[in-house]
Amino acid sequence: MTDRKQMGAQFYIDDHALLYGLIAKAAYENYGELGDRASKLATQLYARERGSRMAKRALRDGLPLTHETYRMYTEWEDERKQMRVENLSFSPTYRMNGTYCVWNETWKKYHLERYGEIYCTYVDKTMVRTFNPDNELIIHSAQSLGGPGCDFEWPGLSYEGEEAFREAAKKKREKKEIAVKDFLYHCGHTLSAMGRGYAMELGREESDKIICRAMEEYKNICGEEKAAAVIKESEQDFNKI
Repeated sequence: MTDRKQMGAQFYIDDHALLYGLIAKAAYENYGELGDRASKLATQLYARERGSRMAKRALRDGLPLTHETYRMYTEWEDERKQMRVENLSFSPTYRMNGTYCVWNETWKKYHLERYGEIYCTYVDKTMVRTFNPDNELIIHSAQSLGGPGCDFEWPGLSYEGEEAFREAAKKKREKKEIAVKDFLYHCGHTLSAMGRGYAMELGREESDKIICRAMEEYKNICGEEKAAAVIKESEQDFNKI
């Protein structure tokens, strides 16, 4: 039997994108516009829980809930260097642009683009606001929303130059062991939060239908072992840090 660490290594960004897209697709195909509305609210629930965990860890470590701290405590890292990001400006406001996004490419591959629009409309802004309501993220464009790139501006965050930016990136790497989660964890949280969100909006029976349909399709694409691992991972308390 594959242990948790070995199984976790089999998951990456594409698994997370695919799973989310299949869940939101099942909601729409089962319940139409009501399903879409429930997906939006469930996505925000998922994002709030992520932002809250990040804030709890930062406060536990005695750090202020600034944009810089948010970026240090973000729960994922592109260890395989699949994403492509360029810095547009360091000051007076830090601004970055993603030129290649694995989430978006996965949604395109599986014809799930309309559900990626929901994800990118709500996830990052909700996480930032939950981490600290005084913080703001401006999304000038996103590939999943039809933009040429993922152009994010962080008001209140600036760096003196590239060296200062690299130093901040080093601090983030130092927090990896306590801040970063693997994508099996993120898939489990997505399944849990979306299921709970649908139950609140549509009812438990309707939520179960959505999740069962999505997981059957995920299993057909990714295999029974990975589907079972996501289900098992989803059973934990995602409000714990």
